[in-house]
Amino acid sequence: MNRLISTVLATIFVASIALFPLTVIFWKLSPAFNHKTVFAILFILIIAQKMWTMFYGMHCTSIPHPIRDLTMMGVGVSYTLTMYVVIIEFFLRQGSTVSPIPFSVGMVFYLAAIGLYEWAARHLQRAANKETAAQRGTHELITDGPYAIIRHPIYTSSSMEAIGIPMIFGSWIALCVGVFVFLPLEILRSRKEDRVLTGEFGDAYRRYRQKVPALVPGLYRLRGTHQKQTEQDTSD
Repeated sequence: MNRLISTVLATIFVASIALFPLTVIFWKLSPAFNHKTVFAILFILIIAQKMWTMFYGMHCTSIPHPIRDLTMMGVGVSYTLTMYVVIIEFFLRQGSTVSPIPFSVGMVFYLAAIGLYEWAARHLQRAANKETAAQRGTHELITDGPYAIIRHPIYTSSSMEAIGIPMIFGSWIALCVGVFVFLPLEILRSRKEDRVLTGEFGDAYRRYRQKVPALVPGLYRLRGTHQKQTEQDTSD
């Protein structure tokens, strides 16, 4: 399994690198249209930022529990596929589907995703720096910062990117891939990580899990409000 995972990750890395020359090729060969160069540069910057995060930034944060299995491979493959669909669909449609509202909403999602990731990464790095040589490999349960709002902020940030980037470029096929393929895989991945953390931290994580939602802030609060309203309606 480890060899398969390493092979798939290497393939994802090569495929991600290939997005740079592919974008340039599409830019040169496609007919001229409004903001063509601006969107091509924007896409290259987005890919560069994501590659930094995936292949360097995450390594530096020393994430305690990466779920290295078929789910992780599926997430990586579906994200890369989403990016390919984004750039191909954008140039084939010559930017005709990009409108101000989806673009603005997509940018909000994307920038918020970057901010959330950096916030979570700082907390992970701080926890990693607290480890002594004798404690190396052991981890404390992080429940502050973004982890006081959601249990898996890094998975949430990736999901927001999978929604925001297709909207920026008006790629509705890629948006469907992000919503119907990438998001379910991230949900499955978060549940697997919950099981790993419950096994390590026991009752402390179970209490944390009861108070803090997995991926969507305020979800438990909304659920609790609905439950209270239902109980009130029943009593009336």
